[in-house]
Amino acid sequence: MPKCGCCKIKFVAKYFNQKFCLEKYECIIAHKEHALKLKLKKDKAETKKLKETLLTYKDYLKILQTKINHLVRLIDYGLPCISCGGNGKPQAGHLHSTQSKPELRFNLHNIHIQDYRCNVELSANIIGYIDGLKKIYGLEYKEYVETQIRLDYPTIKLSVEELKEKTKIVSQIIKDFKPQIISPLKRIELRTELNKKIGIYC
Repeated sequence: MPKCGCCKIKFVAKYFNQKFCLEKYECIIAHKEHALKLKLKKDKAETKKLKETLLTYKDYLKILQTKINHLVRLIDYGLPCISCGGNGKPQAGHLHSTQSKPELRFNLHNIHIQDYRCNVELSANIIGYIDGLKKIYGLEYKEYVETQIRLDYPTIKLSVEELKEKTKIVSQIIKDFKPQIISPLKRIELRTELNKKIGIYC
């Protein structure tokens, strides 16, 4: 015999998977609340499924980009803007923009922490960005990000299913990530390692 989820007294069930005895007022209320929660959960799942059917390819690009940008802020946790050294609101700024080099939009070496002013108001502050790469990471890395990276990845095309898969991978990385200030060399290594883990730039 099942035990009532409200009053905890055993009862004879009148239908399959009955959770409450329905013999006391509070048990009837608990039953109704439980049924409502199940309905809301089902409605939420159906709404999510419906939303997914309405999403475009560009929407999936934006979803993955948001996750990648979040990951960049974790990698560069506690650091100032790469372009100006300021401590304004942190954002993830691309050296090669998503418009000019869409194939590099998810590459972690192409994205570093910037403040809002440099990233948005100064359109990435490219001169400061390149100078920051050289000062913080050295000439070799600066030249790699500025020039070589464009040659290494001339084109990238992901399907919707691949975008979904990569979004799940990045979400899990973010979930497991423990933010801490790390050295420049370690940040370079981490970007390479995570690029491979995500599987877009292997």
